[in-house]
Amino acid sequence: MRVLVINPFDETITEKTVTDYTDIQKLIGAPFDERQYFEVATDLYNGDSVYVDEEGMCSPSSEAWFDIGAHQPFAGVGVVVGLNINTGESVDAKSTIDELKAMVEFMSPLQVTLASKIARHLTS
Repeated sequence: MRVLVINPFDETITEKTVTDYTDIQKLIGAPFDERQYFEVATDLYNGDSVYVDEEGMCSPSSEAWFDIGAHQPFAGVGVVVGLNINTGESVDAKSTIDELKAMVEFMSPLQVTLASKIARHLTS
């Protein structure tokens, strides 16, 4: 299955091939431990989903973040996977590297902190 990997550590977006969820887990970097999971962080306009390390989303000390226009930026690596709406099965991602490059902004921890403070200020 064709997936796209958003890597904020080296600020790249690449195409990879996976066979099952364990390959996605390896790409994300989530440990192979029953207490660690990856999850859908957001869905894209075309039905693709962005998976991230569940613990990475809660890690303000992470050194690498990306924003894809969702409700918040995400820490760590993201993996974009397609979805068969009829079966619920994961399929090839519909997104292209160029589409993601136009959507993704790589962020430092300082940028994430500042964006959060500005958002709170604007909504208060």
